[in-house]
Parts: sequence; structure tokens; C-alpha cells
Amino acid sequence: MTAARNVLDLGWDEVHRDSEALARLPQLQRPWTGILAAARGGLIPAALLGHALDVRRIEVVSVVTYDDRRAQAPRVLGQPDLPAEGAGWLLVDDLVDSGVTARTIRALFPAVTIAVLYAKPAGEALADAFVRRVPQDTWLVFPWERTLRAATAPSPSAPAEPTGPAVSGLLPQAPVAAAPAQAGRTPASPADGSPTHGATCE
Repeated sequence: MTAARNVLDLGWDEVHRDSEALARLPQLQRPWTGILAAARGGLIPAALLGHALDVRRIEVVSVVTYDDRRAQAPRVLGQPDLPAEGAGWLLVDDLVDSGVTARTIRALFPAVTIAVLYAKPAGEALADAFVRRVPQDTWLVFPWERTLRAATAPSPSAPAEPTGPAVSGLLPQAPVAAAPAQAGRTPASPADGSPTHGATCE
């Protein structure tokens, strides 16, 4: 994972808005067997998409790829038993960064469809659909992470925060992005009618 030079604080309203935008993408408009939430970041987006898409069955796969912002070898802490290699399941995560988590889960369930809120260039090609592109050197702080930090006193041994400036406000209004047609999938069009930036599938 590239060292972050900028920090982007996301609000609850932004996450809710972008989850709804993700749920509206045309290639997500199909019957789903269930939603597979990538813990921990994908838990809240998965719940929001479950409501938006009227999917009640939600399973969780837990993969650890970093600790205190230090990359480490991926470890699978828990996974469900999905039939047909995950066909008919929608994997939801908050972000694809380096792509390590997405690759690890796709190795477990090769047939899942991967949908994320935000994508960085290094991992963008692994997402079948995403809402917004984020610069590789930007560290995203999600509202549930900020709530936890506010309630927890910092440890003397805690790593330093990124040295770059904090970025406030909404993400740039980039067009909603979706995967181009590949392996039988149909590309999605943004809800606002603007041109798409494609994300391809592995």
C-alpha cells in the first residue's frame, strides 16, 4: 500500500449517498442469492446495499491485510460456505486499495461479483463496479473509524498519522464508474448520464 500523503474524512451522508449510487448501477439490478460483506469495512455498505437491493441474506468473510496501517500478508479469519464458487453472490467492500483483499476473497469464491464504494488505481481493475475513484496516495477515514478513534485514547506506541494535509468535504464529483463488458458482463451507465470510467474484472 502506497504511503498516504493526503487524508480524506468521509461523512455518514457521503457513504449513504455513494452506497445508493452503487445500488443503482444497472449490472446490480438482478436477483442475488445474497450479499457477501468483506469485514470490517464492507459491513455497513453491505447493510445499506441489502436494503437498497432488497437482499436479506448477508454473509461475512473476514480478511486481515494490514494492522495499524502497516501492510501484512493476508489472513482469512472467517468465511462462509458458499455453493457454486459464490455464483449469484455480491461481494461488497468499502474500498479496493492495493487489491490484496479482493484477490484473496476472489481466490476463495471465484464467481462472486465485486462491488465497492471507492477504488484506487492499483486495485481498480479487480472491481466489477465502483462509485468513485480515489488517488492512490489518499488515506480514507470512514465515519465508523472516526467514531472509534474519538472514543479511544491514543496509545503512546500508536503510529503517527500521515503527514499530508487533511482533505475536507465531499469527494470530487467523478462520474459513477462500472466495469466494461467483459466475460459476459454488461457495462453500467452512471445515474447522472455522464461518461463512465471502466473497471475490469479478473
